[in-house]
Amino acid sequence: GISAETVDQIVAEAEVRAAQAEAAAADERRKQREQDRVDRATAEADAAEQALTAAREALEPTADGDGSAPEATTEATSGGGSEAAAEGASPPGGRE
Repeated sequence: GISAETVDQIVAEAEVRAAQAEAAAADERRKQREQDRVDRATAEADAAEQALTAAREALEPTADGDGSAPEATTEATSGGGSEAAAEGASPPGGRE
């Protein structure tokens, strides 16, 4: 058989290798957690960038590039249709 001294050497070597395997597994778990954090942060940054891009596009000036609001809004605020509305308020000829 195997001497007690040889058994002790085998057991000691096995314990060293087990400790190395545990350390490697812990390191791998740490790396995976870090990668998960990076992936989450990247996804959050991408979502924020998309939201910012959408907000900027919503605030861009109209296609004519003068920075004004669309014409329908400009006409409504400048009184463009108020005279016609006032004329239609009373019957033709001023009769009530």
